[in-house]
This record gives sequence, structure tokens and C-alpha cells, in this order.
Amino acid sequence: MLTIRKEREADYRSVEDLTRKAFYNMYMPGCVEHYLVHTMRGHEDFIPELDLVLELDGRVIGNIMYTKARLTDEKGAEKQILTFGPVAVAPEHQRKGYGKLLMEASFEKAKELGYDVIVIFGSPANYVSRGFRSCAKYHVCLEDGKYPAAMLVKELVPGALDGRTWFYCDSPVMAVSEEEALRYDDTLEKLERRHQPSQEEFYIMSHSFVEPEEKPQDRAEAAVKIEHTAMYVNDLEGAKEFFVRYFGAKAGAGYHNQNTGFRSCFLTFGDGARLEIMTRPVMEDPEKTPARTGLIHMAFSVGSRERVEELTARLKEDGYQVLSGPRTTGDGYYESCVVGIEGNQIEITI
Repeated sequence: MLTIRKEREADYRSVEDLTRKAFYNMYMPGCVEHYLVHTMRGHEDFIPELDLVLELDGRVIGNIMYTKARLTDEKGAEKQILTFGPVAVAPEHQRKGYGKLLMEASFEKAKELGYDVIVIFGSPANYVSRGFRSCAKYHVCLEDGKYPAAMLVKELVPGALDGRTWFYCDSPVMAVSEEEALRYDDTLEKLERRHQPSQEEFYIMSHSFVEPEEKPQDRAEAAVKIEHTAMYVNDLEGAKEFFVRYFGAKAGAGYHNQNTGFRSCFLTFGDGARLEIMTRPVMEDPEKTPARTGLIHMAFSVGSRERVEELTARLKEDGYQVLSGPRTTGDGYYESCVVGIEGNQIEITI
């Protein structure tokens, strides 16, 4: 007969023993999980209502324990959540669905207590069938912004994480000292500590990270870019020559509308940015005062202070007015500003 109930004090020794045997040599020579169980019960973050055991014919063969954890969003708002671990099933009863039963029972109890999110660390192969997904899919990361491959998230209430970026912090009780755990282990019945392949698998998984999925708004923002800018000029060929000569533009074939007299040419610069220069028979040509509304200048990055100085001097020598610089501006840019072709201001920066 199977029974799932809360752990009692009389179960402590048997739960620690089955946990020790379930994890011994799995992730390291020996294990620390039984020591975590030993220390967890007395910690303020421990949740006794979610400390469950599974009995088979009166004998405890499995256990799951939870502690409180928290998430913090980018604005500093905190959300109280859960984490569990270890989930232990006696070795002779593993791979029979008992761990699944314990988890499902604990999920229902956690929802009754008002919790809506669980974050754990574990092998995805053991937990995705229980509704856990990669932390990256929920934008839940560590405090350093990384997304561990072993960090998994389950929403007990769909939509509980609402698309925000969250930073995870677990309970201090989870920071188990391996040295203290092994000292505690030495006080128990002797088991052979040895190396085995699962330890290397654990090392690889615990040192792996994944990239977060783009949020819908991120995809929308990434899709928006300035395709090109455009300017009317009186002398199309003169403007084209200016940008080709001084800024290395490549000129396209050009366009001419025979009916209206409109002409244009696309200029492409080294990073793919494009400028369309245009002219037509009749245009307004107001004075281009330095302080006016609307687009006021184009800025070109030339890669170094020396290039800023060299190109500014070259333009000055060729008769173009230097309005300012080269200088370091108050907001940290090293730049000059030149009145270029047909009175249009050109910034030259690193």
C-alpha cells in the first residue's frame, strides 16, 4: 500500500539514510544531500508543510523537501517562490514512478499554500516531464545574469512570471559546505567513496549555460533600424564627390525621373549605413542656421583620434569651415564639427 504523508520526527534517520544511499557517488565521491536534509529542517526557510514522505507497506522509501526562495525583477520588486531538493527515492525503488508521485503531491500542496512558482537545479531529463522548463524560457537568471542549463522553472499557476526578467536567489541553507558534509558522513555507516561516469556528466551540466529566448518586445525592437537617411542638394554630383572623397562612400547607379526631373543616388558607407542624396528642378533652399529644429548633422565614426584630427585638417585645408574641435565633449566624445557640402553639418568622431 502506498501512502504520501508529512514527515515525522521518527522518520528523520530513515529519510537521511535513504537520501544518502540514493545519491552516494552520483555527483561526487560520497555525497552531500543527506547532510542538507540533516541541516535543512532547522532552518527558517524550511517549509514543514511540504516535507513529504512516501511509504510503501509501512516503510518510508521516498522523500521531498522544500525551502523558500525568491525572485527579484529589474525594478527591485521581490516575489516569494519555492525550491525543492533533494528528491530521494531508495535505490531499489527508483525508476518506478515514485518520485513523480511525490512531486505531483507536493505541487498540489504548494498551490494550496499560495505558491505559484518553483525553481530547482537538476538534470532536465528528470524534470521536464513534470512541467519544468529551462530557466531561459522564463527569463529567470542568476544574480550575475547567467542562465544555467541545470536551472529549471515550473509555473504552478500559468502566467505567474508574466514575461519579466527575474533574478533568482535561493535560501542560504542550500549553500552546503562539502567539507562539513563529508565530516558528517564520516560519522555514519561506512560506504565506499568512488569515482564514476555520472560525476563527469554532473560537472558538464553544472558548468553549462544557455542563452535566453528573445522576448516578443525584444524581437520587435531588434527588427527596427534606420534603413537610410536622405537629403536634398542643389549639386548632386558635387555632393556625391564630397562623400566619396572624404568618407569613402560607394555610390549607386542613380535614378532619374524623366517626367519630374527628380534625381537621386544612394551612397553606402563601410558599416552598411546608407544616405540618399536627391535633387529636383525646383526646391526651397532656406538658410541652414546652426541652431534650428529638425535633423541637424550627420556623424561619421572614423576609428581613432588621429583620423578625426587628420580628416578635420584635410577638410579645413580644402576650404570647409570647422565649427568646433577636434575636442573631447562634456559627454565624453572626441569629435569635430565641420560645415560640409551645401552648408550641412558633419560630425567626425572616433
